Amino acid sequence: MLSNYFTLVQIARLIHQQCAGTRISELYSQNKQQLCISIEAHPAQTVIVSCEASGNFLYLREGNYRARKNSVDLFPAARGKKIQNVLCVQNDRVVIVEMEDNLTLECEMFASRANVILWKQENGGTVAVAVDAFMKKKEMVGTHRPVGERQEIPAYGLLVRNEDLFLDTVRAIGGETVFSSLKKTIAVLGSTLVKEILLRAEVLPSSPLFLVTDRELKRIYRETAKIVAAVNSPVAEGQARIYYEGRSPLCFSLIPLRTFEQSTHESFANASAAIQRFVSTVRASSTFTNNKEQVSTWLEKEEKKAAQTLQKISSESTEHDRAGEYEIFGKLLMAHLHELRKGMKSIELQETLSSPHGRTLTIPLEPALTPVLNAEKYFNRAKKARTAHNDALTRMKSLGVRLSTLRMLHDELADVQSDEALKQFQQTYKVQLQQAGYLTVKEQENLPPFRIFTVEGGFQVLAGKSSDNNDMLTTKYAKPNDLWFHCRGTSGSHVVLRMNSAQGEPSKAAIHQAASIAAYYSKMKNASSVPVAMTEKKFVRKPKGAPAGTVILEREKVIFVQPKLPFPSN
Repeated sequence: MLSNYFTLVQIARLIHQQCAGTRISELYSQNKQQLCISIEAHPAQTVIVSCEASGNFLYLREGNYRARKNSVDLFPAARGKKIQNVLCVQNDRVVIVEMEDNLTLECEMFASRANVILWKQENGGTVAVAVDAFMKKKEMVGTHRPVGERQEIPAYGLLVRNEDLFLDTVRAIGGETVFSSLKKTIAVLGSTLVKEILLRAEVLPSSPLFLVTDRELKRIYRETAKIVAAVNSPVAEGQARIYYEGRSPLCFSLIPLRTFEQSTHESFANASAAIQRFVSTVRASSTFTNNKEQVSTWLEKEEKKAAQTLQKISSESTEHDRAGEYEIFGKLLMAHLHELRKGMKSIELQETLSSPHGRTLTIPLEPALTPVLNAEKYFNRAKKARTAHNDALTRMKSLGVRLSTLRMLHDELADVQSDEALKQFQQTYKVQLQQAGYLTVKEQENLPPFRIFTVEGGFQVLAGKSSDNNDMLTTKYAKPNDLWFHCRGTSGSHVVLRMNSAQGEPSKAAIHQAASIAAYYSKMKNASSVPVAMTEKKFVRKPKGAPAGTVILEREKVIFVQPKLPFPSN
């Protein structure tokens, strides 16, 4: 709950009480992805903001303990500015520090996308311009956004004030379990508070939503209203606490939790003091920190890779979407064959296919081709562009789902605060992590020494890396009923689709994806259509004394595919 919305609300209130009316003396960083905002108060105060993907947090501490070395000054435009107001954006994990001269420092606690951005309002306060940033500075500086009005009542506030609206919303949102449904209904609650609500309402989190009765939902509503009221009100002294298992911290909370009532706990005067203690205690446990960092680093890398690939495919799809234009070129050329002759480099024709007075188009021509072949060239380009565009849309959809899953996992990981909670996280999201391609250190050590891919249906595909590696894959790793692929008529990787790596039988799409991998790792990689031989491994044999990678097929089926790799790959 370190970066939970309600935690940030409490921290923002505390910073406002302690720092409003004072000035910022300096902003600096002396730890990776951690910003320190020093306040000229009596005594001096420092706001600590962590943008680490493995754990966002924000708290206020007394004093300013800046190191003499290895620290860097940041946000020069905010130095010396008076703090006017500190608040949390309604229904969002963003803490705002409003300053004089229309400057606003916004701390965005979005897991791997966490950042601190300095905005300046312009055009009479209707537009905000990013003038500085802690993370991704080059991308952020200069961006604009409208300044919207703040909500009077948070979205969750409407739900906890109206039982009928709450019940209707939970039912309408749906979800496999009551836990996932409640979490989607009021996203600001987070996993810890949702579990606490269901415990108090005496409803199992794993209960399918369609089996939950209206009476049970009404109990959930009442407990939700109580929890929201408790965490959203000024926390009474001694309510903020840390729960422990032995000496290891299990959970930070703004309020007492029945979920951990059997665990020992330590109470604090406010949330900021509890967070400071929690962070220092957790970091003392290097094993947990390293294990969480490993998962977080992998998620961050895959998230960045998916976002970049999505952006690249999106930009390339513009070129792929020219199928209509190419088809018009082809039709116009066929309609004006009498005006064409071999050797022409271009021709201007009026586009009269859709209207009698169309635009004039300049159509490039290949001088070496006849008029008919030039027209056929454009028809072929239209067909390829349409196929490529459809493939791009399919892949963009897949990447969008993957990116959404990775961000969800990263957000959930940010709330993980102990070894036990990390194990629970990995168990709860085991399927999503496996589908995303995450492997533990032990699993990585046990990986076969080949290129590894996942195709439709979750089937694993292995591709050899060399002649000797091909031999190893075919003769030692592949099972008799596994599907075996190799590009026909040229050298390339042996590719095996493992039949027992997923449930059921592989689909036609999965088989074609495996064949496309074989085509990609061959000398025909740049061809548009490649013949690939496919058979069961039991029909593949290696002649005695034959060179590495050489095999004989007793039966085969040839399929034509485009050389390409599936997404994602490991």
